[in-house]
Amino acid sequence: KEKGRTYRVKLKDVIYVRAESNYLVIQTKDRHYLLRMTLNMLESEVDPKRFMRMHRSYIVNMAHVRSVRYSGNNEFVFTMSNGERIVSGRSYKEHIAKALQENPVQ
Repeated sequence: KEKGRTYRVKLKDVIYVRAESNYLVIQTKDRHYLLRMTLNMLESEVDPKRFMRMHRSYIVNMAHVRSVRYSGNNEFVFTMSNGERIVSGRSYKEHIAKALQENPVQ
């Protein structure tokens, strides 16, 4: 919802979701949208095979991940389809490694 308008965003168009204070920033190819919701609430509603929590403030759409590399110090760097790089949280290392083993990035 923005300036009284409500937008519908297809999940396949979402590149990533970032938490900012009491809002979520939903990033698509063309723009971003704000949603008043918690990341935990969103995480419980999306398919965990398609959307991965990789930081306390980020959920990424695995269909938009172009590459993932381990950068040491228990961190991974995700390169997204829009060229942005997102560094994972160190506490998510085991979760990410397991998810990538089950569903490797194409």
